[in-house]
Amino acid sequence: MAVVSVLAVASAMLAQFAAVATALGMPCSSSTVANCGPWGYCDGSVGRCICAPGLQGDDCRKAHFAPCRLHPDGEMACNTFTGLLSCDCRQACERRHGSKSRWPHGLCWRYADGAAANTSDVPDDLSRVEFRSTQWPPLGKCGRPDPPKSCQSGKRTLRRVRERILGGTPVPNRHCPLACSHRGTCLRADVPNRPKEAVERYPLQTLANRPSGRVGCICHAGYTGAGCEVSDPSQCFNACAGHGACVGRFCLCDRGWQGVDCSLRAAAPIVADGGWRSPTRAALEQAGLGARRYAPTFVYPLPSDVTLEFVYQRDLARRGQYYANLMYLEALLARQDSVVADPEEAALFFVPVATMQMAGNLWHPYDFLASTVHRLQHEYPYWNRSGGRDHVFFLTTDRGSCWKPWELQPAMVVSYLGFPASEAYFGFEERLRWPRQGPNGRNNAYDTRKNSPAMGLDCYRPAQDSVVPVDALIGASEEEKLPKPAAPYACNTARKKLMFMGGSMQNMGRREYSQGVRQAIKEQHSNESGFVLGGQFTLDDLRDSLFCLAPSGWGWGWRLTLCVITQSIPVIIQPNVTQPFEELLPYDSFSLRYEKEDIPRLPQLLRAVPKETICRMQRALAAHYRALLWQTPWGVGHPSAYDLTQVLLCRRAKALRRALVAEGKHPAAYLARHDVECPESLAAASISFPPNPVRKT
Repeated sequence: MAVVSVLAVASAMLAQFAAVATALGMPCSSSTVANCGPWGYCDGSVGRCICAPGLQGDDCRKAHFAPCRLHPDGEMACNTFTGLLSCDCRQACERRHGSKSRWPHGLCWRYADGAAANTSDVPDDLSRVEFRSTQWPPLGKCGRPDPPKSCQSGKRTLRRVRERILGGTPVPNRHCPLACSHRGTCLRADVPNRPKEAVERYPLQTLANRPSGRVGCICHAGYTGAGCEVSDPSQCFNACAGHGACVGRFCLCDRGWQGVDCSLRAAAPIVADGGWRSPTRAALEQAGLGARRYAPTFVYPLPSDVTLEFVYQRDLARRGQYYANLMYLEALLARQDSVVADPEEAALFFVPVATMQMAGNLWHPYDFLASTVHRLQHEYPYWNRSGGRDHVFFLTTDRGSCWKPWELQPAMVVSYLGFPASEAYFGFEERLRWPRQGPNGRNNAYDTRKNSPAMGLDCYRPAQDSVVPVDALIGASEEEKLPKPAAPYACNTARKKLMFMGGSMQNMGRREYSQGVRQAIKEQHSNESGFVLGGQFTLDDLRDSLFCLAPSGWGWGWRLTLCVITQSIPVIIQPNVTQPFEELLPYDSFSLRYEKEDIPRLPQLLRAVPKETICRMQRALAAHYRALLWQTPWGVGHPSAYDLTQVLLCRRAKALRRALVAEGKHPAAYLARHDVECPESLAAASISFPPNPVRKT
């Protein structure tokens, strides 16, 4: 039958869809949001309520983190809590989000008699409370029954809190404008000349209708206004696409919209063959979605407490080395060139977990990832249809996909480290040579017991996984120094230094750090006049060097990207490691590769590179650096790491399609039933990086 307009059938089929949804056990439908409460929205793609951080349940009314609210019905905050929070809140955040959750909060309050605080709103009688710093509760040796005398209690007097820390007296929120919207701490600024540290650490909002120096709000991160009533949409993914409210860095979608950034239209179902189904792609495009270019991808609307709560409430940076997963997700949703609202039309399923952030991380996320897979297996039908083989996880931890549980083995993993063996071989690559000696049990892997993932599960599977670059965030001043695409480029074969390697040259004496490369170079060439080894550095230091060492670190290393964007020729010494986008980019045209056995002759090898080769490679670097950047300094019309990632994922999807058809397994999987139209090469995607012409100097 012909596709019926979504809008035409919406009202007629509302009752029927609700009845079917109820029969399937789904607590909400895309046609109503009433049963998701004020702190959730209905994602019609899976028929579930997606709740704001700190709330759970089918109707988003089951609260956790109660002490982290300023009112029982208010908003939860952990690291976004800027003002004075209760110690019960800080401990709850620390238990949930890791030990680093205590450090952003230099001060907390608790009842002196040990009673639990139900909220973080201070009581009227401050004599009932005591104040504690980050030393409480004690950690490490200070938490022993017989702590050293040097340990501190972390207790702070009210006078010190008023005069030196807060620069005022905390009072219940009802005394402030709009009760600070229950999104901040109310402070009576009754201390003359608030200390500079207090002004910077606990900024008071401007009072529009009250004299300065009375009471004011210390708003949570992302809120402003005299009563913390103004939300900053830039704190949320793609500013919620204009279809939702940014609440605690979480997008609370308007009716009819869904997705992490509320950019996906929640269309009503279409009736066909006596039942209901989601609208076709054509109907969605008529609803305003962008034209598809890459493999159709569905983003799981997993509950925030198991996925992006760590980003919403803990990690305020959201850019930098560990954030390629978020850069990919933001571009995927903003560009609308592959994302689909209907999981039935998805070739790939993106699971938006965030396993590592700069401010607190899961580190070895085995249990977290295993529980996530368990949830996918038991609460959604899509993992079981393909055995998880069409699911995509980004793992940006130091050892990348080395730190995955056995449960994740079927899935596609995108990471920074392309090490094609188990973690216990990292730094001991000679044991991979014939005859193989087996993994090394004496290393810093998390678990070296027999049959553990570190001993038996390959980190990177070339035909299944993908290696992408880190998010090497560079500022506006550095963007101005980047070569303009296709613009004439002036070669510089007479830079000041021969080779530069800033940063650490060793770490805790561990052999496996940097696979032994940095240590060997420092030991053998510390007196080489043309080499700069170790120490702090800037990108201009790299621009002053002909060559740039690009080794690994504890796992992946990000100096490759720094070398490329500064046109300092990368010297890659990473045994057995596949580089980012290596199967797509001509690395031989802009980098040099050596083995550890070449380290003794490294100065001679570099000095032997002809000037013509140096100039050719510099021009190639000036053309290809955009491929390793997630940001788009020249606009989204120019290719970036996002585009190359999509090409790799298309390649993996097509390979999986062939495998599923040949095996005859998982016949219900989308790729077992459908071809996928997407580019699996740069040429097919119309992506090219022509060398910049030589500029005469």
